[in-house]
Amino acid sequence: MIITNWISHVPAPGFWILTAAGIAVCFAAALVFWVCVRSGRMFELSPHEAALHQLEAARALMNPEAAREYCLVVSTILRGYVEEQMQLRASRLSNEEFLHEIVDVPNRLVPEHCGLLGDFLQHYDLAKGAGWQYPLAALEDMHETGVEFVLQSSTPPVRAMPRAAQLRAQSNSAGKY
Repeated sequence: MIITNWISHVPAPGFWILTAAGIAVCFAAALVFWVCVRSGRMFELSPHEAALHQLEAARALMNPEAAREYCLVVSTILRGYVEEQMQLRASRLSNEEFLHEIVDVPNRLVPEHCGLLGDFLQHYDLAKGAGWQYPLAALEDMHETGVEFVLQSSTPPVRAMPRAAQLRAQSNSAGKY
């Protein structure tokens, strides 16, 4: 009698198969998560996110007496961002060469982005020419220009569609309805 009661409470074989499969899936998910965290891929930032975080950290250096250090750090951040985002070698170029390199290669930056980058580099040159004595308001303006450049250039520019392509798209969409 005791044996029959015990046997009646044993789960069906399908229960054990599902339990083993569930444990295997949980183990595999934990292993994948662990590998991603260890390799650093789990928390990888895009180039513009990394640049924005670095710019925010550089704000601590924003001081008229330390204008040289601040300007060099921010310039390095933006040049690194341009190198990653636009696959352009920028770290060893002068400001003038840097702007020409960006402008000469089509589809790198739209004119508005070149203007923002030019404004930033102009601030940099002014600080450098002033013997690195740069007022706090000008440093803040420089910082905002750099942040605005990163924000605006982080998405690929929307190019105007040629007129022939627009007409083709309109005629294709007109035939569908």
